[in-house]
Amino acid sequence: MTVHDNHVHFHEGGLGRLAARVFRTIGGTSMTVVTTYSRSIEPWNYELLFRMTTEQEAAVRSEEVATLLALGPHPNSLIEILNHTRSLERAAELQRAGFVRAFDALEAQQAECLGEIGLATNYDRLEHRLTHLIPTLRELEQTILREAFVRAAELEVPVMLHTPTASPDSLAQIAKWAKEAGLSTDRVIQHFSKPFLDPQENHGILPSIVCHSSNIHRLLKHPGLTEHPFLLETDYMDLHPFYEQVCPIHQTVRVMYELEQSGRFSADQLTTMFDRTIERIYRVQPGVRIRS
Repeated sequence: MTVHDNHVHFHEGGLGRLAARVFRTIGGTSMTVVTTYSRSIEPWNYELLFRMTTEQEAAVRSEEVATLLALGPHPNSLIEILNHTRSLERAAELQRAGFVRAFDALEAQQAECLGEIGLATNYDRLEHRLTHLIPTLRELEQTILREAFVRAAELEVPVMLHTPTASPDSLAQIAKWAKEAGLSTDRVIQHFSKPFLDPQENHGILPSIVCHSSNIHRLLKHPGLTEHPFLLETDYMDLHPFYEQVCPIHQTVRVMYELEQSGRFSADQLTTMFDRTIERIYRVQPGVRIRS
């Protein structure tokens, strides 16, 4: 059975290969490895962050776990960059440079997805002397996101969103921006999603449902469970003290077996459903090691 975790973070000095080995041993088959972060390097050093992420992804593949790679400037990094530069113009320049590096990797087929990108959620970390910039900062974030949609459409690559507090109304706005950029909404993934399965909730954006017990309880009872595409994720982080901050590495495997035990799917039906979704979003054959 295909068991894909659509959002995992690995870090230098983290569990890395050991976590991947556990995932494979208990039945996991593939995962999307997403840009790492590090408090020990400058938040604008995307060249190093992307290289570290690529190295960690290679370590995961060495444990016979198929991988997809998502590279992109995290929106919360813009806040950290602004705290360092104290210049909105300079912060925007450095963040846009991160997007250029991510798109270079995507164009060279060194990654499959742009992400996670979106709108910041850590305004409380902005230095007090800079809080007057928040309205302008919000506008800048939206502008950068819409620019990224345009380039993603040109390269025909999927986009993974950081929108943890998104509602159907805010997803409608994001879907509108994607369409205006020429990016099909079915190539846009909402990371850390609630069970927004209905088209009137997700507006064509694919929900990547984080495997919290409350989400899964709602998912299993959803009348559209067998009708609408979705993916599952843990948002796992392999560094102490974050191991259990979102979901443990085994949680996607557990949820897949809960879906099978629900009686609404067979193992073959689950594999077909998730394989088709992975292939449609990422334009790759699921279960195949993407890069040697």
